Amino acid sequence: MRYFLLAALLAIAACGPQPTTLDDFPTRPVTLPGGQVIKAETMVARFDLMRGMMYRTSLAPDHGMLFVYLMPDHHFHWM
Repeated sequence: MRYFLLAALLAIAACGPQPTTLDDFPTRPVTLPGGQVIKAETMVARFDLMRGMMYRTSLAPDHGMLFVYLMPDHHFHWM
């Protein structure tokens, strides 16, 4: 039952609006310990967290993704 629900949610998410450019993703600068600055796409909304890297074939060398959850837990990502 749990896998059926997960499959149904993924199918529904796949039917949603698809971002067309990198500007469709919210980004913010993040400075890494070595001083390098990357543009981190912040995934906070539930839909963004579920979407993850769906519809993406690559990630620019100076970009990253930051998944923000409200509570600490074991969070799984499908890439």
